[in-house]
Amino acid sequence: MRKNIFVLAIVAFGLACGSSSVSTSSGGFADESILPPSFSLSSDFPADIVIPDIDGMKSTAFIVSTSMPSAVIAVNIDKNPMQLSDKFAGMASPRNSGIPARLVVSGIDEAFLLTSTSIIYFSPQSGYIYYNTSATRLLDIGSGLENSDGSAAASTITPSFPSGMTRIGDLLFVATANYISTETPSVTAPGTVQVFEIQDGRALERVGFFVTSAYNPTGLASRNDRELIVTNSGVLNIIDAKGAPATDSVIDVVDPFTLEIISSLNLGMAAASFHPVRLTHDGSIGFVGSHSYPYIYEIDFINKQVLRGIDNPIIAGESDSDYITDIAVSVDDAFMYAASFEQSTVFPYDLQSVTDPVIGEGLVVGYPAGVTAENPTGANTGAGPIAVRPGSRGIDYEGADLFILTSYPGTLVAAISDAPALAYVPDFNPPGDEADLPPLPPEGSDDHDCRGFAQSVHSVSYGNGAGFGQNNYPNVVLGPPKGGGAGQGGTDVLSLGIGGEIVLDLGSCRLIDGPGYDFIVFENAFLIGGKPSSPFKELGIVSVSNDGINFLEFHCHNASYPYDGCAGWSPVYSHPNNDISPFDANTAGGDAFDLSDLGVTEARYIKIRDLEGFGAGGAAGFDLDAVSVINGKIKN
Repeated sequence: MRKNIFVLAIVAFGLACGSSSVSTSSGGFADESILPPSFSLSSDFPADIVIPDIDGMKSTAFIVSTSMPSAVIAVNIDKNPMQLSDKFAGMASPRNSGIPARLVVSGIDEAFLLTSTSIIYFSPQSGYIYYNTSATRLLDIGSGLENSDGSAAASTITPSFPSGMTRIGDLLFVATANYISTETPSVTAPGTVQVFEIQDGRALERVGFFVTSAYNPTGLASRNDRELIVTNSGVLNIIDAKGAPATDSVIDVVDPFTLEIISSLNLGMAAASFHPVRLTHDGSIGFVGSHSYPYIYEIDFINKQVLRGIDNPIIAGESDSDYITDIAVSVDDAFMYAASFEQSTVFPYDLQSVTDPVIGEGLVVGYPAGVTAENPTGANTGAGPIAVRPGSRGIDYEGADLFILTSYPGTLVAAISDAPALAYVPDFNPPGDEADLPPLPPEGSDDHDCRGFAQSVHSVSYGNGAGFGQNNYPNVVLGPPKGGGAGQGGTDVLSLGIGGEIVLDLGSCRLIDGPGYDFIVFENAFLIGGKPSSPFKELGIVSVSNDGINFLEFHCHNASYPYDGCAGWSPVYSHPNNDISPFDANTAGGDAFDLSDLGVTEARYIKIRDLEGFGAGGAAGFDLDAVSVINGKIKN
C-alpha cells in the first residue's frame, strides 16, 4: 500500500458543512498501572496531532483522522481514560474534500485543515466550516525551470500533493510536492509554496507563491514568526519496498513577507521526512528525521549551517532502514523525541549532553516490523506523529506529557516521558468494529440468480512487505467494498506484498457470463490531482478458474493509461455507508471484468496477483478490498 508513503496516508469521507460529531472508542486496558493509557481511533494512519499552547485548549489533543471517520477529532487528554472532548466538536470533513494531512489550530474558534485538494477553515469548538478553498489551482511558474529528471518544466502547473502548512501572522503557507509520476523513477515538477491571506469574514485568498530551491517540499515550520522553514524532502522512489532518495534534501529559510529565499541548507541524499523541522523554543536549533534511514539531522538556524547531516546523523535505534515519522522537543528544550515507524518506538534524547545527544530507553508502541512469535504477521504498529503537552507536569497538569499516534491500528497513546518505558500493546478489535462481521450470503433478484461477494479465501501467498490487514484476515477481503472515492484510498484492505497473490472462493454464488461486466475487483487506488489519467495505482493480474487449479488470465495492459484488463487502477466509490451499489459497474468504481473476454461461461475462483511490487512498512503490493459478483448463479 504505497499510498501511505506519500500521504501516510493516506482517505476522506465526511459530512456537509456545519456542526458535527465523531464517534470513536476508548482503549480498554484493565490495569493502567502496567500499560500506558490509550484512546482507540476508528481509522488507521492518523496524519497529525496538535495540542495547542492556547488558554482553554491545552487539555485537548486534536487528531487528524484520514479515513472513516475523515475528520479532526478532539480528545480530552485530562480524562482517565481519555475520551472525546465535550468542549470541542472537532470537524467532520466535507464529502470529496480530499485526504486530510496537516492541521493548524490558531484559537478556540479558528483552525485550518490541509487535505490533498483543499484548505478547510473551521471552528474547532463548534465544527462549523467557515470556508473551503482549493489548494490545487493553476500556478504560472514561468519558463526556464526543470523537472527533477532534467526535462523542461511546464510554465503553468497544477499543484499536487499538498503536504505542509503553517501560519505566520495573517498568512497561511501551503507546500505542494507537485509529483508528475510516482512510479519509479519518480518525477516531480518544481516545488511550490502557496500563500493564502486570512481575511475578514473568515475567508481565504491566495495572494502569492514561490518556487522552492529543491524538489518535493513537504513540511513547513515558522521560526519565531520571522522566518518560514521549508523542508524539501527530495524525490522519493520505492525500491524493494523501501524508500530510496533520488535527489538531495534541502532546507530553505524564507522571508515570509517578501518570499525571498534567504538561505538553502543542503542535507545531501538524506531523505528528509515529510513532517516539518521541529525547533527548540528559542528557534536556534531544529531537528528533522529521515523517511528512509534511522537518522535525525540537526540544523543551526542562527548561523545557518547543518550540524548533523547525512555524514554524521543522530542515530535512532539499530535498524538499517526506517522512517522517522515525527520529532518533538520538550517544553524546556532539554529533550528531543523521535518517532520511528519501522521500530514502532519513540526514542528520547538528552539535549543537555555536552558533546552529543544521549539516547534513552525507547517507548515501544505495539510491534516493530518483522515476524516474531508475538507478531506472526510481521506488520509493524508504527509510531506516527507525536506531540508534547504545553506547560509543566505537576504544576499545570498531572499525568502524561508525551502523546503518540500509532498507525496500525490507529491509536492515541499517552506517556510520561521521564517514567520507565512501558510497552503499549495494540487492540486490533476495538468495540463496534464492523469489519469483523462475516459477509452476508448472496441473495437472488428478479434479473439475477445471485449477486454477492467472495465467501472464503481458497489460498493466499504473501510477498515481501505484506502484513497490513492480516489482523482482520480473511474478513477484510470478504463482503462489500469500503471505498473512499476519487481522492483517497480506503484502508479496509489486505496488502499482498511484492508478487503476492490470493485466490478467492465465490462459494455458492458462481460467476456466469451474463450481460455486460460479470464481476468487479476493488483495490484502493485514487486520482492524483483529481485527474482520471493520473491514478495512484498498484496493478494486479486477474485470472479465473472453475477448479482452483487451472486458471485463465485476463490480459493486463500495464504499459500506460488506460490499464485495461488490470485491477488496481480505478478509485472505489461504493461503501456500506452510502447508496452506491457494489454491483453497478458504472458507479461502484473498482475494475470490472467480463468473462466473455476469456471465452469462459462460468467460474468459481478469482485469483489476483500483485504485478508492480510497490510499497513498504508491511503495506507493500496490491491492496485488496473486495470482489463483487454482478452476474452469478447459485450452485451448491
